[in-house]
This record gives sequence, structure tokens and C-alpha cells, in this order.
Amino acid sequence: MIEQIIGVSHRLIVFYSEKNIMLVSGICKRCLSALGVRQSSNFARKKVYKDVSVSSLSGSNEFSVRLDERPLRTPLGHDVIVPSEMAANAVAREWSVQDDEIKPHTMPLTQLVNLAIDQPTKRTDQEIAADILAYLETDTLRCRVEFPDELVALQTKKWDPILKWLEDRFQVQVPSSDNIFDIALPENTVSTIAEHLVNLNKWSRTSLESATTSSKSFATAAALLDGHVDVDEAIAISQLENTFQIDRWGNVEWAHQYDLVALKSSLASAYLVHTWCGKLPDCPAR
Repeated sequence: MIEQIIGVSHRLIVFYSEKNIMLVSGICKRCLSALGVRQSSNFARKKVYKDVSVSSLSGSNEFSVRLDERPLRTPLGHDVIVPSEMAANAVAREWSVQDDEIKPHTMPLTQLVNLAIDQPTKRTDQEIAADILAYLETDTLRCRVEFPDELVALQTKKWDPILKWLEDRFQVQVPSSDNIFDIALPENTVSTIAEHLVNLNKWSRTSLESATTSSKSFATAAALLDGHVDVDEAIAISQLENTFQIDRWGNVEWAHQYDLVALKSSLASAYLVHTWCGKLPDCPAR
């Protein structure tokens, strides 16, 4: 899967014309800015390193990514140190395949790891949990249409099992409705899931928030990170309405393809970081 993620990101550059690459880069830059990741005025930076390596930190189960024997640093100046050798190797791989210019938007794993380490928004664990839960309040899977009948049936068939899984997973109620004014969550649901989110380590919490914002659905993100669905299934669930409309009316030739590639890259990265680091120590930023 590592090679798939990295390969998908780099194929974006091959797939689109030079004019569209500029647009894609602009979209990615705005997305990263919205996540609080600082970028220089020049989105692509010149590559000045030759070798990329991973080293194990003495006396710990932590791994550092190094460029020409110097530690790789996050946008806020912290060393990139992770509690998983596989995660470190994956980040190193993203840096090793860069060409003459470093293009951050082709390194989704690096971006997610940086975000987990830097925590640039400086929110408390409780604040992050509340922000994630805000997506569940108006979760895509909870907000249903009244018509057409074909889409109503499709939402019931594809989305109800995910909500049922979420209810069973946390022993709570997660109702759905076609009335936006009648979709409030029970207080017990909010408090129970909030407690779970606060107890996650920074790797899992960052991964879950990233997957939630990408898919616009906490239910889908939670099912993905818990292994209940895979990346392709999560994409199909989150894109159900778009796919239905495209099947009826067609799509914009390249824009929809880019959206799918970006979504797959984001969800796969979140799944991998959670899987590799979710049950391991946070690693203090330094």
C-alpha cells in the first residue's frame, strides 16, 4: 500500500497538463493552509539533499528520518520522529522519490505525520474531539434525501450498515433523517464517543480528523480506521451521492478524477498512520 499511495500522488503530475498542475497545486496549497500547515511562498522547493535514511534512536523505540544525515524537520521545526519503523520508512520513501523540486502535495504521509507532530492549531485533546464530533452532528451518512427513490434506496442499502456498525461499536444511537432540523444526536452518544476520542494518541486522533474531514463523515472515517471497511469501500461510501449524479448527468473530465485520487491518498495515509502508530507512544515533539 505504501507504493500505491506514493505512486498515486506522483501520477497526478503525469496525468494532468502543465496548466492543470498549477491549478492542482493551488488547491493542495489551500487545503494544507486550512489544516494549519505552513508553506513557503514558493510551493515547490529545490531539492538540495542526496540521501534519505532512517535511524533508530538509542534507548527508545523511536525512529528518525534523515536527509544527508541531518534530521528531517516539520514546518514548525520539530524533528520528524515516529514510534514505528514502517512509518519512518514510508515517510523516507516519499522524500527519496522527489525529483529536482520538492513538491509537498505529493507527500501525503509526510504531511499527516508533520501535522500530528506539530499540532499547529494548539487545541486541547478535548477541543479536537469536539471538532471531530461536529462532523457526526451533520454526518453525510446521517443526512438523507427524500427523493429520487433510487437514491433513497441506495443510501439505505449502503449507509445504514455503517451507522449500525458505529452504534454497535460504541453502544450508542446514531439516527439518520431526511429532515435537517430533526437530526440531533443523543447526549449519551456525544459523551461516549468524545471520551473515546480523548483517549486516542495523537497519531490516531490526527489520522481520524484527517479522514473525517476528507470524507465529510466521522462514521466512514471511524469504520475505515477500525478496519471495518477498506479505502476503496470508504471512498464508495463517501462518494455515493456524487457517483449517483455522475451516472445520470456525467462529470467534469479531469476534476472528478483528481478529487478521487486526492481522497484516496488522504484516506490511505490516515489508515496507515493510525495502523502503524495508533497503539504506540506519542513521541514528544523536539
